[in-house]
Amino acid sequence: MRKMIVVALFGLAAIVQFACDEPAVNAYVEGDFEFSAQPSGQPNFQPTGSLAQGGAEYYGYCKYSTGTEKFEFEVGDVAKASVNSASQTYVKFTGIVGPPAAATYSDAGNKIVDDDPAKRTVFAKGYISNGGNDFVFDQPDPANSCYVKLFAKAAQGEVTLVEEKPFLYYVELQCTGLDGVMSGDQALDSFNGSFFFAGC
Repeated sequence: MRKMIVVALFGLAAIVQFACDEPAVNAYVEGDFEFSAQPSGQPNFQPTGSLAQGGAEYYGYCKYSTGTEKFEFEVGDVAKASVNSASQTYVKFTGIVGPPAAATYSDAGNKIVDDDPAKRTVFAKGYISNGGNDFVFDQPDPANSCYVKLFAKAAQGEVTLVEEKPFLYYVELQCTGLDGVMSGDQALDSFNGSFFFAGC
């Protein structure tokens, strides 16, 4: 009996260990992001697929803290430390101030994203990596031309633009006139893009 119990416990431990070794793939991302320093001829970064810090189509995560009412995310072809070619892009933004707006679309039937200036908010820090470029920057102050255009939680029935999947959060960023954001001799002047997230 003791031998059977030991074997059973060993088997259970092996199952638990196997489960822990397999990274959870819970999130989904759909996005379209461009920035001024991306290599000439390089298309926009357009992730569409599963999102996790390993074992997913894209590297990263998305997280909203109800305590601080702030959102953060990272999305990359690979992890930031592994970006080594012009075809690889990594984006991360932290401290996006919530709470999120109650809906993403002003016209859900035609998928027209809400463009109400009163719903603009800000972020704390941004990271953009692509090939040999590695930009790290704070939210400019004042945020007249660089801001989060919309941070929203999906209303019931709202779906993404491309795959038409249900999602949880939407983030749209718009930034021009950046000053002094450098990576070597390369300057980052502007960026803009949007991301849909599920499973955060």
